[in-house]
Amino acid sequence: KEAIMDSYLTPFGNTQEEALNNLIPIVNLAINAHVEGDYQQFSSVCSKRFLSQVTQESFELAYHQFQPQMGAFIAKTLVTIIKQRGQTVLVYIAKFSMTDDDVLIRIAFCKEGEVIKVDWMYIE
Repeated sequence: KEAIMDSYLTPFGNTQEEALNNLIPIVNLAINAHVEGDYQQFSSVCSKRFLSQVTQESFELAYHQFQPQMGAFIAKTLVTIIKQRGQTVLVYIAKFSMTDDDVLIRIAFCKEGEVIKVDWMYIE
């Protein structure tokens, strides 16, 4: 099982540790930007393809629907790494201040040239 996860991370680093060290700062920026409603920061870590689907208007609409229900971001835990739609996906369970529910966050990655970008992200 661990060898499979390692192979999912190969495009993003020479070892699992290196790949996660490359991906986690991007995850943190994307989640923080989403929680804070900061489209400029969000768009800085997202692929062109993803941004063609997530305009500033749709981002702000999602922010205004999401934030009042969820509250402040508290913490996240990486629970697994999967392959979905041919892409590496980090799966987190997150906690927010205004809900006792676990919040599932899935973030997929791609490379634009040598730059790692978020290719899609779901928070549910």
